[in-house]
Amino acid sequence: MIPVLQVSVEYDSKYDILYLIVNDPVIAEAVKVAKDVYVRRDKLTERVAGAIIEDYSTKNKECLSEILPIGLGNYLPSLY
Repeated sequence: MIPVLQVSVEYDSKYDILYLIVNDPVIAEAVKVAKDVYVRRDKLTERVAGAIIEDYSTKNKECLSEILPIGLGNYLPSLY
């Protein structure tokens, strides 16, 4: 059974930083997984609980979808 993700997306246009928050777990400190991409995990289950993407306006959405865990990349918004 595939878990249903409840994802909220916040984009700070002043700093070009995108925040993805999954459900409402106890979130651990963000860990860098790629250049300007950080992932947060649930402290108890180690499941991905969110992501912080710096300089998002210059990122390639397809590339980020591969870097981020399955399912989370689907929530990346398009910025024009």
